[in-house]
Amino acid sequence: MRAVPHVGAGRLGSLPAAVLALLLGACSAGPGTARSTAIRNQGADRRIAESINLTPADLPGFQAGASTAGTSAAGRSLAHCAGAPDPASVDVVDLASPIFTVSEGNGQEQFSSDVAMVHTPPEAAADLRALGGSRIDGCLRSVIVPALSGALPAGASLGAPTVTRLRPVWAPAGSVMLHIVLPVSATASGATAGLSLEIDLLAFSVGRAQVALDGLTIGNADPSTQEARLTNVLYRRVRSVRQAA
Repeated sequence: MRAVPHVGAGRLGSLPAAVLALLLGACSAGPGTARSTAIRNQGADRRIAESINLTPADLPGFQAGASTAGTSAAGRSLAHCAGAPDPASVDVVDLASPIFTVSEGNGQEQFSSDVAMVHTPPEAAADLRALGGSRIDGCLRSVIVPALSGALPAGASLGAPTVTRLRPVWAPAGSVMLHIVLPVSATASGATAGLSLEIDLLAFSVGRAQVALDGLTIGNADPSTQEARLTNVLYRRVRSVRQAA
């Protein structure tokens, strides 16, 4: 992807981080309330999620910024629109990694992860089916643009996102991967220029653990090598945690 001049990554303010927070939040929207059946140990599940999520050691050379933790109302709306289970009923804990960023010239790469521990494996599978379902396309268009408008710098606007489903050979079996292109245009001194934010959202579940990796690129960066490596890191970690079953 080639960025149009004069709208560099540095001029987008908090928008890239807001995109990651919204999309990861839609995968699982925060800890739920205790239930009379299948009540889990929240402290133990928190430790599991922490042991799986990405850390600075996984991304040398990247700057660790604020976490995407704390799901917004928009994230919950996106999950509800897509037909995902109510997070207040299924989530035990939902923890996100920091946002890891590296900039080069007019381009930028960002990665973050999210681990949600739910009460039962079928609940994790149902959430994953909703993310990969046909409703997510329209939900992204109806929710993401108004939700992100507050993160835009003055004179900028968002176009309608487009969604493509990917099936990379390195993705875990049963995973869902969406490639989302979000056009951004900016007007200054009567001239308009634009670029596209390209987001890859990959999610998979193992037992009660639902894991998501979000990668965002601006400019000419190719995130596929990093995405394959980081997915392998997350998958190996979740498979090594027996309590996630």
